[in-house]
This record gives sequence, C-alpha cells and structure tokens, in this order.
Amino acid sequence: MAGEERSIAATKTYTAQLTLLAMLTAALSGEGELQRSLSKLPQLVEETLALSEPIHDWAERYRYMERFAVIGRGFNYCTAFEISLKVKELCYISANGYSEADFRHGPIATIQHGFPVMLVAPKGAMLPYMQDLTDKLHERGAECLVISNNDQIAQQATYHMPLPQRVPEWLSPIVSVIPGQIFAMQQAVVRGYAVDSPRGLSKVTVTQ
Repeated sequence: MAGEERSIAATKTYTAQLTLLAMLTAALSGEGELQRSLSKLPQLVEETLALSEPIHDWAERYRYMERFAVIGRGFNYCTAFEISLKVKELCYISANGYSEADFRHGPIATIQHGFPVMLVAPKGAMLPYMQDLTDKLHERGAECLVISNNDQIAQQATYHMPLPQRVPEWLSPIVSVIPGQIFAMQQAVVRGYAVDSPRGLSKVTVTQ
C-alpha cells in the first residue's frame, strides 16, 4: 500500500521497508504498546513533513558545499547512510555516513571551520553520545545540522530540523530520515539539478 516509487533516487521504498520491519516486530512480539505506537506513525510522518518546510529557507547556504558528513548511532546508524546516499545521488558531491562512535576515531580530524555535518539525534538511549559529539563539533567550528526533538542539542545547531516530541526511539529512523531526504532534495533544487532523474542513475540496475 505504499504506492509507486516514481523517483529514481528512491525515498518511499526506504521508509516502506523500515515500516514493514517495524510491523513484523510488533506482530511477532505480541506487545500491544508497539502496535499502538505504529498506529500513530502516519500522523508522526505528517507532522515531520510540516516541521521540515523551513529547510527550503536556508538550503541556499550550502549550495556550494563539496563535502558533507552525516552521523547517527543505534537505530539511526542506518539513517545516516541513507541521508548521505541521497545527497550523493542528487547533488553529486562526496557525502559520507558514519556511526557516532566510528567518527570519533579518525574522521573527526577532517573537521574544519564551516564543515557541514548533519547529526541524527532523536530522544533515546543514544542521545547523550550524540550531544557530546555535537559539543565537540561545535567547538571545532563545524556547521551542525541537527535532526532532533531535544531542546538541549538543538541549541548547539547551526540549523535545527525538528522532529515531533513523542516519537518512540525504535520508530525514530522512519521519521528522522525525512528531514535529511528533504535537505537533499532542496540542495538539488538550488543547484539546478533534476530531483527525480539524477544523472547516471536508472530505475533498474543489472549486477552480475
């Protein structure tokens, strides 16, 4: 029931697959609370889309960036890689996804003043680690684009991409990826690139 994926740089398929895994988890666990949380997911996605509208107003600032990092941890480790992939596909720049733990052991050396870093940091068990890393990136002069529903980490953000307050951590990847996908789309728009038909990509890829 997800409908047709029209964009070559797929977004709907990603969130639909995560939702399917969440549905299987809830069904196999038999826990009513998980089912109740899932029933609220459409509304949470709708709210996230509305909260992401201001990205359009500041996307122009990063029109000429050539390097970009996205960082997540725990449930949102995969979110960092999906967002970085969308930026690569739509904007043709070097964008890398990292776990928060891995980023500290080497890649953090690349951070210079003005380096744009997106941090996926919703409320949950991983938030203190993401908060600590955001503080360190802020000290190094990085431009921190923070996807979060936590006020404290939002204060360290160059730009804050808010999430609904009541997102359960186990479902957070499904909504946290949306602001990152919209950021990638807006970057393509301000650069004059085709959003739905990026160069060099096709809907079907044959591998051997």
